[in-house]
Amino acid sequence: MSIRKVTSAHESRPEPRLERQLSRPWIKPLVAGSLLLAVTGMIYLVGIPTTLSIGGGVALIIFGMLWPMLWIASLLSPKVFPFIRPQHSPEYASSERPHITILAPARNEEPVAERLVAQFKDQDYDNWTLVVIANNCTDNTAEVARRAGEGDPRIKVIEATFENGVKADALNLVLPDVEGDVVLELDSDNQVPSDLLSKIAKAFSDPEVMAVQTQIRAYNAKDSLLAAFQDLEFLIYSEIWNRGRAALGMGSSIGGTGFAARTYVLKQLNGWTRDLVEDFEMHTRLVAHGIKVTYLPWAWVYDEKPISWDALIKQRKRWIRGHLEIAARRSSGRDALGVIDQMYLYSPLFVALAMSLLLMGYLSLLFPDVIRGYSYFSPWFWLVSLGLMISALGTTVLRARASRLLVLILPYLLFFTFHWMVVFCTAVFPVSWGDSKTVHGVETGRGILPYIGVDGAASAKMFSVVLAISIAWMSPLFQGLSDAPSPFEVPVLQAGRSIATAMAGASVLEFTVQGTVRDPYDRPVGDATIAITSTDGGTWTTQSNSDGRFLVPSVGQGTYTIEISKSGYQTAKTTFEMPTDSGVWVSATLAKGGAGVVVIPIPY
Repeated sequence: MSIRKVTSAHESRPEPRLERQLSRPWIKPLVAGSLLLAVTGMIYLVGIPTTLSIGGGVALIIFGMLWPMLWIASLLSPKVFPFIRPQHSPEYASSERPHITILAPARNEEPVAERLVAQFKDQDYDNWTLVVIANNCTDNTAEVARRAGEGDPRIKVIEATFENGVKADALNLVLPDVEGDVVLELDSDNQVPSDLLSKIAKAFSDPEVMAVQTQIRAYNAKDSLLAAFQDLEFLIYSEIWNRGRAALGMGSSIGGTGFAARTYVLKQLNGWTRDLVEDFEMHTRLVAHGIKVTYLPWAWVYDEKPISWDALIKQRKRWIRGHLEIAARRSSGRDALGVIDQMYLYSPLFVALAMSLLLMGYLSLLFPDVIRGYSYFSPWFWLVSLGLMISALGTTVLRARASRLLVLILPYLLFFTFHWMVVFCTAVFPVSWGDSKTVHGVETGRGILPYIGVDGAASAKMFSVVLAISIAWMSPLFQGLSDAPSPFEVPVLQAGRSIATAMAGASVLEFTVQGTVRDPYDRPVGDATIAITSTDGGTWTTQSNSDGRFLVPSVGQGTYTIEISKSGYQTAKTTFEMPTDSGVWVSATLAKGGAGVVVIPIPY
C-alpha cells in the first residue's frame, strides 16, 4: 500500500490512515477441501501408515525447502530481483533527522541498567529520547538507570506495576505519550554500536519505509557454547530468513528487539498485544495492513542469550505456545496470513511431525510386519539435505564474516536443533512471561560444565537429553546409509530365458522358476519367501537356501506374479509371462529398509 510521508510527528499534517488489506476468503476453504480429498483418497488406496509417511515427508520437504529458497534469494539479491528497492545502505543521502524514541522495558535488570543508558550517551546521533520502563521490578533497576542518566534530559525512567504484567504492558503504557517520529523497541540487556541510531534515521529518511528490523546477534557468544549456538541460529534468522524475505519483496519478520516503526503506525495499530510472542503478533498485523518491514543487514543489535539450558527451554516454550495461540486466530478468515508466514507460524507443528515420523521409523524397524506399507525417508535424501543445509549455513556465516562459527554448523544441525523436541513436549504446560524471564548480567564460570550451561550439572542433564534425542533420530538414518548401496541402486527383480540360466551356471528345467536372492552387496539372502501366483489361482511357495538359491519346478505356461520378501528387507514384486520354450531365471536384489513393496517390470 502507499502511505504519504510524514516528516515529523510535531507537524499539524493529518496522519495517513492504515487500511486492512482485502483477502480472498474462498482460497482457504478451497485448499482445505482439496487436501482433505487428497488425504482421503490416499488412505483408501495405500492405507493409513503409508499416508502418514508420505504426507509427513511431503510436509517436511516443503518446510525444509523454504529455507534453501530464501537462502538462494538472499544470495541473489538485489541484482537478480530488480523490482526490489535498494536495502537503504548507510551511504543513503539524506538531510532529515527524525526524532527516535527508544522504549526499553526492564524487569529486574539492575546488572545491565547502567550499561543500557551509557551506550546511548555514546551514540553519534543526538535526536533521540530513551525511556527505560522499570516493569514490576523488585530490585534497584530504576535507581541505577536514573543515576546513569542524571543530567541528560533525553533519558527518562518510568516505574510501573502491573498485575501479571507482560512486556506489552510496559510498551503500551508509554506509547500514547510518544511525540517523536520513530519508535525503536529494545530489550534492556541489549548492546548496540554507536552508529545504530544514525543508521536507523537514514533508513527512515526514505518516505516509503514504515518499519525496519535490524540484524540480531549474541554479544555473549564467546562465553558459552549454548550462547554460541544461539548466535549462529540468530545469524541464520537474520541473514537467510529476513534477507531472503526482503529479496522476494515480502518484508522482514520482527525479532522482538531492534524493531523500529513510525510512531503513527504503532498508534493506529493500538500498540502491542499481550500475547506470549507480541513481536510476531505485531508482524501479523503489519502484514494484514500491507506494511512491509525493511531489513537492515548493516545495522546490528546484540542480545544477551540465555546461558543455562533451563532458561533456554523456558524461553522457547513461551515461543512455541505463543505461535500456536496466534495460529488459532490467523489461520483463516480476514486475519489469515500468506503461505510463507503461515508456514513460519505453524513451525511448532513441524517439530511434532518430525517426532511422529521418528517414532514410526523405529516401529518400522522393530515391527516391519505390523507397520507394513510404511515408507521411511531415503537416507540418501537425508544426506543430500544435510549437505544443502551445511552449504547454506556455511556461505551465510562467511558472508557475515563470522568464520569462527563455521565449526558449529555440523553440531548445530546434528545436535542443537533437537532441543526443539524437548521444548515442544514441555509446551503442553502453561507458561507466562514471568516464568520465562531470563536473568541477565550473569557471569559464566570456568571449566567444561559451565561452558555448556552456566548452571553446570543441571545443564549437563539437559545436554544429555538433547544428545540422546539427536542420536535416536539419526541412528536409523545412519543405519540406512550403511546398508544402502548407493543413491541410484534400488531393490530389483530381474529375470531371463534359458540363456540367462546357462550364463549363471545352472541347469535349465523346462517350465521352472529358479534363481537367487542377494542383498545390494551381492551377499546371499537365505530364508527369503518366494511366492508365485498364477492368474487362474494356482500358488507355489518356497524358501531360498543359505546360498540364496531357490527352485519352483513344474510351473506351466501362463501369466504369473512373483513376490520375494523377508523381514527387515523391502519386498520385490512383479508380473511375468512364462516362455513357451524354457523356464525363467530370477535374480532378486533386496535392500534393507523395513516394509514396503518395490514393483519393477521384468525385461525378458
